[in-house]
Amino acid sequence: MVVGDFVILPDQGSSKFLLGFILSDAFDGEINHVSQETVFDEMSDPGYTISNFQKKRRVFWIKEFMQKDLPDKLS
Repeated sequence: MVVGDFVILPDQGSSKFLLGFILSDAFDGEINHVSQETVFDEMSDPGYTISNFQKKRRVFWIKEFMQKDLPDKLS
């Protein structure tokens, strides 16, 4: 993977997917997880599961969609 590549990420049940593109090379550092909810409520969770993987990349998430919305050849 390289910066600019598009990625499709399935959820645990593979019924929903996220579409995004890579913004950074892989890195080991900590990420300050911030979500819109956090801005309004300091006690809220970030709205997604925080990965415990050591290597990470920054991704700009464009859209969430259902598996049924994928073209047949892509699914």
